[in-house]
Amino acid sequence: MRESRIDVLAWPIGDSLTASTRHRLLKLIPFLEERGIHVSMVPGGKTNAGTALRALIAALRAECVLVQKKLLPSSYLFALRRVAKHLIYDFDDALYAPRSHPRPDQVRLAHRQRRQLGRMLHAAGLVIAGNEELARYARRYAPWVTIIPTGVDVPSTPTKRHLTNTTTIIGWIGSEGTMTYLDEMGPILERLAVTGRRGIALRVVSNVPYEPAGTVVPVENVDWSLTTETRDILSFDIGIMPLRDDEWSRGKCAFKALQMMALGVPVVASPVGANCEVIQDGANGFLAQGVDEWVAKLSRLIDSPTLREALGLRGKETAITRYSLKGSGEALASAIRELCGAG
Repeated sequence: MRESRIDVLAWPIGDSLTASTRHRLLKLIPFLEERGIHVSMVPGGKTNAGTALRALIAALRAECVLVQKKLLPSSYLFALRRVAKHLIYDFDDALYAPRSHPRPDQVRLAHRQRRQLGRMLHAAGLVIAGNEELARYARRYAPWVTIIPTGVDVPSTPTKRHLTNTTTIIGWIGSEGTMTYLDEMGPILERLAVTGRRGIALRVVSNVPYEPAGTVVPVENVDWSLTTETRDILSFDIGIMPLRDDEWSRGKCAFKALQMMALGVPVVASPVGANCEVIQDGANGFLAQGVDEWVAKLSRLIDSPTLREALGLRGKETAITRYSLKGSGEALASAIRELCGAG
């Protein structure tokens, strides 16, 4: 039986190049359409009076409004709550916490955002969190919280072929804002070089170049592009996702690790936040804490293409079975239909 139509107004945090908007909203729209959920969009980016007015007018015609990561001023939120039949709030970052190693102004910003986020969570009929850590925080304010991980489009991805090369590429992908985590790798890479493993290089795919202060390990910077992202990740022999164990990092959704795993690239990651949910140490990847453990586990992968291939394939299986884009899309569709009373 054909499901009844539901009109949803989505108010994203950014445009099609913004990772959260692309992976948590735009790529899910085809799965929503299959379930009779039609999505119209408010332009993403900075909220101003004109954008807010257009959103309010469009909300009058929608059955449901989905706000993604925006922290609306109280006046806008009050008006939206009055006109929206149902309100969903989606977030995949610890917006309540200061970033790792914050400046004083970032600490002040985090305090303000914490108050704004509390209002957003309290106003929503349904909160969608990217992982358990974020959901735990959201439950302080919202009675209905569901976890929908950021899915990866696994069926369309190729699989890394692991060969014996003269140089092993250790790869990292991320934005300028997360590049500070790479500084954690300096002592680790130095140790690998000192132990005689000089056939390694660090490849960084980002929107800005990474320029570490003095290292004996070559650093190769690759400009991030949507069209070359898959090819660039496939050039990695080993993927890394180092994190600091702080409140901001614990809210991370492990998506970069999943992107690499989906392509059959074995991952070594810090045991922080959602990384511990995604990676079972030694089964589908490695978790590493401290210089000694990072060096030991990277060394095993550097020395054995066979181990890289085995962990890479098991990592891809994890992405297929637990973190597929299709699964995330179907979960969002079910949540919307249940909220709107059409489940």
